[in-house]
Amino acid sequence: MTTRAVEAWTLQPLVKFTKEAEARLVLLMTSAGQVMAQHGFSRAVEVMSAAALGAAIIASTAEMAKELKQPPFAALSHQG
Repeated sequence: MTTRAVEAWTLQPLVKFTKEAEARLVLLMTSAGQVMAQHGFSRAVEVMSAAALGAAIIASTAEMAKELKQPPFAALSHQG
């Protein structure tokens, strides 16, 4: 499995989380979809697709919170 990080400081926490969670695929990204670190993805297109989906989920939940007059989520995580 490949583990890569744009920012060096994200690598150690990512590796620790991956081991503790026994995850095969992990993606750490900003709310705008910028990938900070990843583990387990074999092709760049997979990373970009997952990041685009994640950014869309964040944007849609922020809009739902706005419509309900609630603060946006501070963080989102997905398992499955």
